[in-house]
Amino acid sequence: MNSRRDYQNNRAALFDSIETLSPAKESCFILPREIHEEVGIHNHALDRMNHDMDTSRRVLSGTVDRFKRVNTLHICSLGFYLCV
Repeated sequence: MNSRRDYQNNRAALFDSIETLSPAKESCFILPREIHEEVGIHNHALDRMNHDMDTSRRVLSGTVDRFKRVNTLHICSLGFYLCV
């Protein structure tokens, strides 16, 4: 009889410990969800930054191309004036 009582006491103690772990168990499920949401926010911000960088790169590329053209025109006109 004593072993049966010990078994029941151990079982009750086990369920009590599981119930005390319940809030910790919930936080184990909540934390990954929060991390996933945070990662999504950061990925969205990085995508916007990538788009802005691409736009800036296109603008600067066009400026450099214009500068090269103007430089070439100045060199050609300078050569023309020196020849004449």
